[in-house]
Amino acid sequence: MRLPAQLNRRGPLPPPTQDHIPIRAVHDNVIIRRDGALVAIIGIQGVNMNMLDPATQDRLIADYRDMLTSLEFGWQTLIIARPQDIEGHLQQLRERAEAHRREGNLLYYQLLLRYIDFYHQLAWDAMALVREYRIAALYLHPGLEQIREKIGRRTMTVDLLNEGLAELDHRIRLLQAHLEQMGLRTWVLSGDEVKRELYLFYHPALQAEPATLDQAPHAIRGDEGP
Repeated sequence: MRLPAQLNRRGPLPPPTQDHIPIRAVHDNVIIRRDGALVAIIGIQGVNMNMLDPATQDRLIADYRDMLTSLEFGWQTLIIARPQDIEGHLQQLRERAEAHRREGNLLYYQLLLRYIDFYHQLAWDAMALVREYRIAALYLHPGLEQIREKIGRRTMTVDLLNEGLAELDHRIRLLQAHLEQMGLRTWVLSGDEVKRELYLFYHPALQAEPATLDQAPHAIRGDEGP
């Protein structure tokens, strides 16, 4: 579609925001960046340090520090604070209120509705936050730089991708082994979880998962980028 002349008077339009996102695709649960780097993300269950005795606190902190300083590959720690999800609890209260209405207990029905409104507003005003902990591991195959030197750009081949995925899997397993030795529960984020994290990272004003991933940029949905 040709743009009206008045809209294109100052030259070509700037590239869309999507072109500034350094992600080409999400392959299973692995992020493929535009520079060819592969990234996988581990979730870590938090520990309430206030519930531990001082000696255990010191040991846990020292073990975590020693683990990070011993790693010989790229990593990044992420701490995410999000509003606490109370929708499940509110839905249970709504179902209980509806049961009272069907049974003719209109007083209990009205009281529960008022309590639901109060509880929802209280949680919103207090902005109760839940912290989630992540570690992202990265692998950039050295063969990509050799290809760039030959043809002027990095091109991911099937062999390089498979080798990179195998090495990244090794790094993720190593991280999980270290963390679980410290008594921390870990899991590898699934493809849908990775896409959700990326969507919220690039849309910080949104605190909840979109109704459908079709709202997300196509590179985040997992389709191949331009």
